[in-house]
Amino acid sequence: MGFRAIGNAGLPDETFDEPAYLHSADTGLESQIGHKLDAALTQLYAWCSANNTPIMAHTSRSFGPNSDYEDRADPVFWADVLKSGAFPGLRINMAHFGHFNNAVQYSRPANYLDKCWEWTVGKIITSSDSAYAYADISSLGEILKVGPSKKILECMRAFKDRFPDSDERLMYGTDWSMIGQEERFPKPFSSKPFPDIMIFFLRAVGYDDTQIENIMFRNAARFLGLSKDEREKFGEHSTRARLERFYAAHGLSADWMTAFD
Repeated sequence: MGFRAIGNAGLPDETFDEPAYLHSADTGLESQIGHKLDAALTQLYAWCSANNTPIMAHTSRSFGPNSDYEDRADPVFWADVLKSGAFPGLRINMAHFGHFNNAVQYSRPANYLDKCWEWTVGKIITSSDSAYAYADISSLGEILKVGPSKKILECMRAFKDRFPDSDERLMYGTDWSMIGQEERFPKPFSSKPFPDIMIFFLRAVGYDDTQIENIMFRNAARFLGLSKDEREKFGEHSTRARLERFYAAHGLSADWMTAFD
């Protein structure tokens, strides 16, 4: 929503030769903004890699101040981060997966899927460089609408066929503050809450119950480092261990985390 995951150096924001959003006087970044962004991001990724700390990033072409800035959310830049090898085991969640914006505008969307960011995400999460790369299916208001849901379903079925192990890397999400405004979003205490609608959609895509449990729960526990396996693998550097220390320091029980085992 304004900068790339990496590779900002050399973009128009680097100098003040032409107007750009990041040249606002409020930022105080002055010149060489792209270099400064890359340096700050590299430092962040190194820390997160060393501490098994997960990152969630906006990877949907939406809500940028202009189209150029929206393009900078392209997940292809996360592929560059992961391929660099500088941040082993970096945990990244590419948010807002599933809109297939570049395909659903056509009458036969499946013919244009290779132009979608979702296809890029699929390649990333199945790459050997990406042991902890995930994507969340959030803000997917289209599944609440009869017409759009059919096209999204067609695209998701094609995605599952192309990336058959995608159930190990997709995560349920809502982006509730946005999707909650959808006209057909279930009312509080509805007999069919939104998670049930998502499960119905995933079954229609062709995921079985075990795969759906991965998407709705297990993958998030692994991504966030909350499972017993993550605790055993990373020891005191795991998220689970950090939480256990926090609870112990405040005299509280951490037994609730056994739900992730």
